[in-house]
Formats: sequence, C-alpha cells, structure tokens
Amino acid sequence: MSTPVFDFALRLNRAPTDDEIEVLYEVTGGDGDVEWNPDTGYGAVTVNREADTLTDAVESAVHAVEQVPGLRVVRAVTTT
Repeated sequence: MSTPVFDFALRLNRAPTDDEIEVLYEVTGGDGDVEWNPDTGYGAVTVNREADTLTDAVESAVHAVEQVPGLRVVRAVTTT
C-alpha cells in the first residue's frame, strides 16, 4: 500500500528573504513552494508531502520550516 500525499499550506510570521527561500526549499526536501504577499508581509509555504497521517505531514513540515532562524509557522490550512 502506498503512503498518502497531503496538500496544505503553512502561513509564516513574515515574508522570507531570498536566502531563506533557498534554505526553505532545502529543508522541506523540495516538496514546499514559498509564496508571499507583499501587501500583508506574510509568507506561506505550500506543501505536498507523503506521510502516514495529515498530522505527521504537518508536524514534519513545521519542524523543517522552523529550522530557518527567525521564521515561525503561525497557521496551517489544508488546500484540498
């Protein structure tokens, strides 16, 4: 049986810098796309991740994102 794939977005406490975007790509293993809204100043990482449960997928992605100093996840929402 294959592992399910979950799609969700993580809202960040601020927009990431260009250097942080590169690091986010690395720490998410390439399954996260970084977006930001210049009007609000918030950033987001949309994730497409394999895991046994949605909780496992979100927890692992939050842990990866928060390896970048100064970035915090303030909200998670499913996109499917």
